[in-house]
Amino acid sequence: MKTIELTVKNVRKAFKEADEKGRKLLRNLCGEDVFSSSITDRVRSYEDACEELDIPVRENWEGLEKD
Repeated sequence: MKTIELTVKNVRKAFKEADEKGRKLLRNLCGEDVFSSSITDRVRSYEDACEELDIPVRENWEGLEKD
């Protein structure tokens, strides 16, 4: 069985361009929260925020200057 990986960004773009049948399919596959317009529904962690902003997750915080 093949596995298909999709980015949230691409799934949301497809959702915006889809007709109602396509949107229903995407909701069933990905879950309703992926398409929520409320930021608090989509962003629950640092990793979610990075994904929302389309920036890489920083794993190593060493070497950064402190305020």
